[in-house]
Amino acid sequence: MRLCMSYTDRLGLLRDIAQVMVIWECNIVSVKVDATDTGVIYLECQLASKEQKPQVIQALQQVDGICRVNEVPSIPSQQRAEQLAALVAAREETAATNEIPAYQTLEERLGEVERDILQAAMRKFRSSRQLGAALGLSHTAVLKKLKKYGLRSGGC
Repeated sequence: MRLCMSYTDRLGLLRDIAQVMVIWECNIVSVKVDATDTGVIYLECQLASKEQKPQVIQALQQVDGICRVNEVPSIPSQQRAEQLAALVAAREETAATNEIPAYQTLEERLGEVERDILQAAMRKFRSSRQLGAALGLSHTAVLKKLKKYGLRSGGC
């Protein structure tokens, strides 16, 4: 389970969050604290059972200083890693066809590269929402690009 918690900073806040996780027998996989103006903590954890998810979220919302708790599909640092992996995979696939034909314009070449990136990402991600998150695009932008290149994704 991946959570995004907005918070008001105070001494002992992470300790109290960890205590909730211990009480509910959850394993903390990673924690990322974004101490910018927004004040957000990203927490990835493994639950003992899926049934306890609502109770864990409710218990975290009761921690003094926690304003809101939302489940998120990915943690920003992981999202960036997935974006980079998708781009690298697409680049590796197109490296063999690095020669640009004389008849091809820059716009046509960029379109080919964009299509290759989309195809590589489609092999890894099942839905247009996941594609968008991995590539840093909105859900609708992904759908437009898939339509533009005549591509179809399983969950899109």
